[in-house]
Order: sequence, then structure tokens, then C-alpha cells
Amino acid sequence: MTNVKRVVIVGSGSEAWLTAAALQVAFKHLKLDVCVVETQAARDVLGRWTLPSSRGIHGLLGIKEADFVRATNATFKLATEHCGWQGEGSRYLHAHGEIGSDLSGTPFYRYLAMQASMRGEADPEQYSLAAAAARRGRFARPIAKTALTSSFTYGYHLDDAAYRAYLQAHALKLGARRMESGLRDVVIASDGRIASVTLQGGASLEGDYFLDCSGRDAVLMQALSNTARDDWSTWLPNDRISSIAAPEIADAPALTRTIASDAGWCWQMPLASGSVAGIAYSSAFISDDEALDRLRATIPGVTGEPAMRTLASGRRQQLWYRNCIAVGASGVEHVLEIATRPVLATHSSARALRDHHRNLTDEQLRGIAATGGVICVNFLAGFLTEDPAEAEIGHLVDHIEHIAEVAGIDHVGLGPDFVHEVFSELVPPWCEDLAAMAEFDVRATIPGLEGPRGMPLVTRALVERGMAKEDIRKVLGGNVMRVFRAELGRPGL
Repeated sequence: MTNVKRVVIVGSGSEAWLTAAALQVAFKHLKLDVCVVETQAARDVLGRWTLPSSRGIHGLLGIKEADFVRATNATFKLATEHCGWQGEGSRYLHAHGEIGSDLSGTPFYRYLAMQASMRGEADPEQYSLAAAAARRGRFARPIAKTALTSSFTYGYHLDDAAYRAYLQAHALKLGARRMESGLRDVVIASDGRIASVTLQGGASLEGDYFLDCSGRDAVLMQALSNTARDDWSTWLPNDRISSIAAPEIADAPALTRTIASDAGWCWQMPLASGSVAGIAYSSAFISDDEALDRLRATIPGVTGEPAMRTLASGRRQQLWYRNCIAVGASGVEHVLEIATRPVLATHSSARALRDHHRNLTDEQLRGIAATGGVICVNFLAGFLTEDPAEAEIGHLVDHIEHIAEVAGIDHVGLGPDFVHEVFSELVPPWCEDLAAMAEFDVRATIPGLEGPRGMPLVTRALVERGMAKEDIRKVLGGNVMRVFRAELGRPGL
């Protein structure tokens, strides 16, 4: 990114403004010129629900949750209830939290399996705090003090237009620019890269990199003739989604409800004011009018004009092509294309203690914790204190304690960055560039922590600060190993 100074984003949806804000935060030290060229905003969805991973990116962007919730008419989402998917009358609640806890070291799912084999049934829901709260429409933020109160996480239900407007305002506040005149043409250079875009008013806007957030139109990728894509419609046949305003839900549960249909599925989610309902379906089996009739019959009281979005399940084969990257529906086109994985910030310390762009704010720390991730404190002296020459092991422990207090002891680890020994093998120009980007001498280390041999000093310092033995184990590697075991043990990973 050192040679990239101008980034042009084409699109007007939430993906465009989320991308703009992320670039402003991630590369603040490079002072990028980030400009969003707005295309015509389609009213193709009225509301959206998010998984807990959205809290992570919001935290990284410095979005204050209370302000965000008020501005987007949002409610909290603790679970999704699936109705009728295994036959009429069937229900399954997928809660965003743990189910039970280990019994003398035995994973709880084994108890449920035994219960099911002995009694013919098992109800995991009754052992989940998130499920119990979701059913009752109750909510409180997770608290890291106990295993029970930290056993869940949450997402949001929100108004899509309000969310887009909020992200736009946030990105502009961070320094992004907005071009309202719209896109007329894409200019391709002789080397096949995008040179510039021409606006509707005739002005030309040059850039070093271009991000395509224009949805299914993928105007930049189409201009580059990057059209090859993988088609998933054989396995994911739904190609339409309609949404419409619905009445307020009395005693609304803190969950999204989906209802299986013979040609797709309906859904409803509560907002702070009113609710939104919708139907996802395949046009090969049901017409648009028939789908709306099915929705109105399933969820009475829906009103107003519906918003319609067409889908093409699949993905572009090359998401990064020359100097253009496809983001959002320009690259992956499916309504359920969302992933939840813990975030590992492997070399980051607390910005509250050392104001450096590589360090993380308290909001960002909470955001990473919300994903179940871990913040690993960097040992390089310049990330811990203003004057690297004065750095000592106490500064390192200060950062560990601060992150544990803000994010919880289950979300702090170590990211030593023991690179002192290899600097002599790196070419001088690279070293100079790295020093300039870091804004301090990256060779500066804490006395005694020049390499792995000094790690016992960290353990001793944590003991001297009075940290509990179990918490020290978590910091020294237990938290990171927890994530590795959970994630690397997943099928397909």
C-alpha cells in the first residue's frame, strides 16, 4: 500500500461506505485519498439482520454502539428461530451463544447426545442463556466476569437505508470524499488497468486502485472484461428476495424468525419502531405476485410497496483483477453469504496507553472481543510507550492489564514480534521503509525481551502484578489456542 495514494470506490450501498471507512481507519497513517463515486441507490431491501461479526468491524471502525442503534432504528439479535424447516410445527432456535458448559472436563454436547439416546430427545435451548433471553425479548450486553454472563454474543436488526446513511456520515467524518454526479464511463489504460472513471458531469477522476461496490452490475469488473464466475444456482436456487414494512411485534423476541415455504422461505425481524418482513424464493417455481401473496398470508398486516432484489448465487472467479477489487455483491452474490469467525489481532497493543495507528482503541478492543477473538500485545518498544528508549517490561504488562479490563481476560494474548535477530538479513531499503511506516526505530526492544529466552520475565511480571494463575495461562497462550482449536478443527478448514 505504500505506493497507493488514491482509491476510488464505485457504489452507493452500505458496502461502499463500510469499505471507505475501513480504508480510512486502516491506512490513516498513509493519508489515502478515498473517494466514493455514488451510483444510483436501488431501493432493493428495507431491512437487514447481522451476525455478531458485524460488531467486530464496527468496533474496528470506532462506531459507538449507542449512537448506531439510535440512528438505524435497530434492535438486538440474540438468535434466529427456524420454523417449519423439518415439517409442519417444527422449530429450531439457533442462539448466538454457548450451549451448556463442560462437565468435569467433558464437552457438554456429549451429555446432550447421551440424553437423546436415553430419552429419545434433547433440548439444547434450555441450556443456553442467549436462547432463554431471546425468547423472552430480554437483552443485556455480555459481561466478562463469569463464564455464564460471557457465554453469548449478539447481532442487530436494522433499517437498511438508515444504516447506509449512518455509514456514509461516519466515513465522511473519517475523511473520505463523496462524488454525487454519478458514473458515466470507465477508462482503461494501455496496460489493461483502470486509469480513471468519468463522471456524469464530464469530470475525470483518476486513481491508483479501484474498488467495485456496485452490486450485481459490477460496472468496473465488467469494464475490465472480468466476467467469469462460479454459478451456485444448482444448490442455491433462490433468485429473488422481497421485503416489505410490517406492524410492530408485540413483546418482540430478540431474534429473527424464518418460516419455510414450498418455494422458498419467509422471514420477519423486529425494529425499534415497526418491523420488516420478507420472502426469499425461486422465480422458477413461483411468480413475484404469488410470492407477495404468500408473504401476506404468512405474516398478516404487511403494508406499502415492497422492495425487490434479484440474486445470482455464486461468486466471481477473480475478486482481485489488476488494480480493481470486487467487494460485496460485485464479488459474491448470495443473501446468506455471511461468515462468523473470531478476529485475531496478532500484533496490536492498546491505543489508550500509546497513541499509535497500529494500536487499537477501546472500541476496537471490544469489537474484537465480540467476535470471540484475541488481541495479542506487541513487544516492540515503540508500540508500548512514546519513548522506546525508556521502555521496560512494566509497560508491556500495563497494556496486557488494560486490554483484559476493556475486552476481558479471555481476549488478550501475546504477539512478541521477535524479529531482532533477522534484521541483519533484510535489505537496507526495506528496513528504511519499515522504519518510516512505523514512525519509530523498530529495532528498539524491551531490555531482556530481545528474543524468546526472555519470556519467563513476562510470566514473572504478571505474577508480581497479582494476576491469577489461570489468567496468566490464558494470556501466555491459552486464549489463542482456544481459538485455534475451535476454528482449525472445523470441517473444511
